[in-house]
Parts: sequence; C-alpha cells; structure tokens
Amino acid sequence: MLTFDVAHVRARNVSLVLVPVKSSFARRPPGDRARIAAALDRYAARAGLAGAVVPVWRDEAGGLRFFARPSLHPAVESLTWEEVTAAISHRLTVGAQAINHRSGPRAAAA
Repeated sequence: MLTFDVAHVRARNVSLVLVPVKSSFARRPPGDRARIAAALDRYAARAGLAGAVVPVWRDEAGGLRFFARPSLHPAVESLTWEEVTAAISHRLTVGAQAINHRSGPRAAAA
C-alpha cells in the first residue's frame, strides 16, 4: 500500500483533491499518467473525498505542475505549490498494484 498526503480545496468554485507526487511523474508517458490519475480518483472516491482528483508536483523552479483535464486548468493554475502543501488535510492509502507500472513493481508516484 502507498499513502499520499492530500489537499482538499476549492479554487475558482471547483472542488479539487490535489495529490502531491514526485516530480518524476512528469516524465511518465501520458497513458501512464492518465491510468495513475484514474486509480487515485477511484481511491479518493472510496475514501469519501469529493472533487476532481489532480496529481500535482513541484517543478525545479518551485512552481506547481499538474496533470488534469483542460477544464480544470484555470482552477489549478490559480494555486501555488505553497498553497497546496499548506492545505494538506487528508491521507489517501492506495493499493500499490493500482498505480504501479504494468511491466514492473516500481512505484509510479510514491
């Protein structure tokens, strides 16, 4: 099992479940990122966290980067990395198999 800190926030009238991940998430193929985001979404829903689940990470310059559908971009872009980390209020436990790459046991985001 993997455990993630989670920030449950409202930005621009949108409820967001922001899941900080390692910056290496950005280098994963888009299909892997989508599969991992979908798994995080399922586990967040099971945990009772309502809102759009968005993996987020800090870039080399300290800025906020994210993986989300285009309609969520304005809401997520209105936030900073510091705001996300200050808003962490939950922990989400996810089955490791749900987010591990199909070809190996390496954790995708932990």
